[in-house]
Amino acid sequence: MHSTIEMAFYKSMMEKRVQQQTRRLQRTISTFPEGVALLDADNRIVMANPKAQAYLLMLSGAAMGDPVERLGELSIAAFVEARDTGGWQDILSLDSPQRTFEAIATSLNTELDPLPVAVDEAPSGWMLVIRDVTAERQSAERIRLHERLAAVGQLAAGIAHDFNNIMSSIIVFTDLLYMTESNISQKSRAHLDTVARQARHASDLVKQLLGFSRASITEAQIIKLTPLLKEQVRMFERLLPEHIQLKLVYQEGDYLVNGDPSQLLQALMNLYLNARDAMPDGGELSIEMTNCAEADLPQKDHKQHQQWTVIRVSDTGTGIQPDALSHLFEPFFTTKASGKGAGLGLTQVYNIVRQHEGCVSAESSVGKGTTFSIFLPVVNSTPDSALDPVAAQEECAEIPASLRAPGNFQSILVVEDNAIVRQAASDLLEALNYRVVAASNGREALALLESSAADVDLILSDLVMPEMGGIELCTELRKRSVSAKIIVMSGYFSERDSLRLKSLAITNYIHKPLTANCLLKAIETALSSHDA
Repeated sequence: MHSTIEMAFYKSMMEKRVQQQTRRLQRTISTFPEGVALLDADNRIVMANPKAQAYLLMLSGAAMGDPVERLGELSIAAFVEARDTGGWQDILSLDSPQRTFEAIATSLNTELDPLPVAVDEAPSGWMLVIRDVTAERQSAERIRLHERLAAVGQLAAGIAHDFNNIMSSIIVFTDLLYMTESNISQKSRAHLDTVARQARHASDLVKQLLGFSRASITEAQIIKLTPLLKEQVRMFERLLPEHIQLKLVYQEGDYLVNGDPSQLLQALMNLYLNARDAMPDGGELSIEMTNCAEADLPQKDHKQHQQWTVIRVSDTGTGIQPDALSHLFEPFFTTKASGKGAGLGLTQVYNIVRQHEGCVSAESSVGKGTTFSIFLPVVNSTPDSALDPVAAQEECAEIPASLRAPGNFQSILVVEDNAIVRQAASDLLEALNYRVVAASNGREALALLESSAADVDLILSDLVMPEMGGIELCTELRKRSVSAKIIVMSGYFSERDSLRLKSLAITNYIHKPLTANCLLKAIETALSSHDA
């Protein structure tokens, strides 16, 4: 009798102790930053902190007391078997948008790791720890992408100077032949046309690579997106086969943004071409532009703006596999067949949009199509002060058909270290009725300016030169109060270069490779202005 009472008392004390330990354990795991759950031998959830309850409901549909049959796409049997190899396992949620988790299981029924308390009379089972690493993985992916972009950009910046000098000499000499030689046969003119256009195409490829190295746009101005979008769609419609229907939808308005029109045109064209290629059997290409609010953006790692413009490019093509979506904007990644794509187009789109303080996203369904959305911040300005980018781009790219000599024998000092480019620019300017003096670097230019014979009206200087570069030359010219107008040319203007030139009140730039029209327009504008 006495022993029975003692046994009952002991059992009651042990049950109270177990309950106390259980409550203490529940309070403890509730403070963990990760999801922590205890499962019995039948994989039923017997204890879980709030995060684990939410994660398990998302990954397996199981609540407290329910058996866990799977974690995401992985069956619980496969997960338990894989845990023997040690380490965390990746688990993907099945809902949309998809989230990424890491999970690890620890056995609680071994001698080395015994269960510290009896949970609901179940002495065996295991502990499951789950953590949501979606944001962490996305951040790491963005860092990795930026690193790849920077590496490609450094390579591009390294070759851009020499490459664009080569293209400049080809284009300028070709333009000069067009303008001065009237007796060239039609066949020879066609050959010259091919040379000029291929040279421009080659320079465009370098511009794509250079886009990866720019941390910000260097020719920002307030532009109207409506004429840009309408003209691009009109031009692209000519390139579409008959079995692809093109639809443009936009609300009335000017959609003013601060940006570089040539870069935005390039980004949109890349998306149009991808959409076309995704519909080999035909379909519909839809382009839509509208305004949206900050809350509608898919990403939050951007500068805050109240109002945004979104351009959506949608196709009804083959779609993109889910495992490829997260890699779309990586350089040299492509879903196209070998030889059909270099894997640079979407990377360029991504970088251009980021330079414009915007963001870009992609949604796709295999067999149904893909939608790319470009979000750009709206600026508050009057439409009359904004640039129509389409007309400006066409005027510069046009190949001159005949000689137009606007010069009045003004004197121009050409400062260029590349002898062939220096000769090409000099010959072109002389053909346009300008007097030309040439120098191979900044020091030689200063020496010419100090001589009485070198009274110049305009200085056309390269940016990167040995001994004394363009910025150093401009600095000296400002110190000496030289009255001549100044134009700086380069294949690549970094943000730092642009800021230094602006600090010297120099705003006339020419991007290499040089063309006759762009050079002529820049010189006429500079000579007619009241600024240096």
